[in-house]
Amino acid sequence: MPKITIASLERRITVLESEKQTLGGQLSINGEFQLEAFKLLLDKLKADEKPCKHDYYIRVVGGSRRITCLKCGKAYGDA
Repeated sequence: MPKITIASLERRITVLESEKQTLGGQLSINGEFQLEAFKLLLDKLKADEKPCKHDYYIRVVGGSRRITCLKCGKAYGDA
């Protein structure tokens, strides 16, 4: 099972909201349920969030290097 992070939830919410906008405000009932569930879970995770002692790594994506925390998944731009 993949690890759920604040960053991964934010990405998924962005994708679903984009799909909803593209489809004229209509998602399937499953899509609407997922969107609302992800938003609730994101709020819960943010409320319970403790400051992360970041453990960085650099990964190469399409020729550019991204600095990312191994623990929380937060990306810090290009290196």
